[in-house]
Amino acid sequence: GGIRQYDSNFTLLASYNSPASYPKGITHGNNYLWVSCGDNKIYKMDISNMSVISSYSSPATDPRGLTWHDNKLYVVCGDNKIYKLNPETGAVVHSFTSPMENTTDIAFDNDGNIWTANRSYDINRYNLNNGNLLNSLRGPYSYLQGVFLMENNELIFMYTREYSNDSFLIKVKNLHI
Repeated sequence: GGIRQYDSNFTLLASYNSPASYPKGITHGNNYLWVSCGDNKIYKMDISNMSVISSYSSPATDPRGLTWHDNKLYVVCGDNKIYKLNPETGAVVHSFTSPMENTTDIAFDNDGNIWTANRSYDINRYNLNNGNLLNSLRGPYSYLQGVFLMENNELIFMYTREYSNDSFLIKVKNLHI
């Protein structure tokens, strides 16, 4: 697998080798790039040259989506738990079971609510403090791999067709939440 850098028009700028096989999650936080991979590790990478600065074992097997919120790294793993990590040590600060089955990715909106995506069609927004479901969206395709919320609350989904190498992005503008 590899990591590819695109501009806002989706023009390929650069391509880098993944730190390990099968990269699954990627996020930016504290001026670093964080990548979860199939070797059950999370990698901290230098954004300027994509070199690995450090790595640590995932808190559970099959680390999937990553997101950065309030100076902490969050990862959702195959045990369907969401882990809040100390980004420097990888130590678990807090964990909780995802409210939806087969969660593949997570993101936070500007209000601190958590969005979850799963392998079905579901994208849900929850209040992180009490776990209440706030919104539920039905995606157009199954096998949703990623969800990313832009600073202006535009939602971007990444789908991967199961059993193929095809991936595509869907950007939802003017999402009123």
